[in-house]
Amino acid sequence: MGCGNGAKLAALHPRFEVIGIDLPGPNLDACRERYPELEWLAHDVETTLPLPVDDAVLSRSVIVCSDVIEHLRRPERLLRTLRWDLEVARAVVLSTPERDLTWGPEHAGPPPNPCHVREWSTAELDALLADVGFRYRALTLTRSNDRQADRKTILCRLFADPTSRDAVVALDRP
Repeated sequence: MGCGNGAKLAALHPRFEVIGIDLPGPNLDACRERYPELEWLAHDVETTLPLPVDDAVLSRSVIVCSDVIEHLRRPERLLRTLRWDLEVARAVVLSTPERDLTWGPEHAGPPPNPCHVREWSTAELDALLADVGFRYRALTLTRSNDRQADRKTILCRLFADPTSRDAVVALDRP
């Protein structure tokens, strides 16, 4: 979700079957032109409408929403949609910059990136996820990009049940 220019998704194909979902408009049009072998679906992530993906496809899917939530005025709408789709999908993976690690704990906003509406600390995002109803979640930090080793991005893995969460969290342990 929020596939941008589509290059990262296209790099995963054909190893993975991928579907790109983004707002209707120039990004999605460019993805369809550059990567016609992939499926591109229009969807407004700030609505509470379900994803335009059949349950049969969702049931074997991991929904990835990387660096999208910080761009939204109403992120709770996206999160509610993801929570509902998680009843069918295997997992949701969400990432966003960790505000305190990126800008310092004294930073009170607004985000220096003018495209970002809101950035969160790990504790704030965890509280938001709990408030929206994600009971089984694992939050860690990951690299923000492939040029620096700094871990300043929150990586959220969201699951429908504790067994799935516990199995993935066990992989995190050394």
